[in-house]
Amino acid sequence: MTTNDMHVIEAIGTGAAKNMTSVAKTLAVTTGTLTISVNSLVKKDMWSASAAKRTGDVVLISLTAKGKKAFAHHKKFHDDMIR
Repeated sequence: MTTNDMHVIEAIGTGAAKNMTSVAKTLAVTTGTLTISVNSLVKKDMWSASAAKRTGDVVLISLTAKGKKAFAHHKKFHDDMIR
């Protein structure tokens, strides 16, 4: 797991699925750059994608159980550093 992977996981978050554009904006990168990062996470089973029901061209991404576990571990690391 790279630092970049963790930043993408953090931007996706554990809440509702997000579209690629909103995650890219959060990270201040292009959607093309995000796609490259996300493809790395696909291989690690950290996120899943689904086509939105209303439009076929929007892809919503969310963390898998493994991705949520990585998110929680990273959050704990930051919380411990703050304490």
